[in-house]
Amino acid sequence: MANLLRQLKLPFDERGRRRAANRTEWFGQLNEPLEVHDILRA
Repeated sequence: MANLLRQLKLPFDERGRRRAANRTEWFGQLNEPLEVHDILRA
């Protein structure tokens, strides 16, 4: 059972929840154009 949960990579702990939230935000911005300050900041 533990092996299955590891393979699913579900966000059970705080780090996993943050990663899931960041991923959701990133996917939400895929269709938005880049702004100059976003490029220069990287």
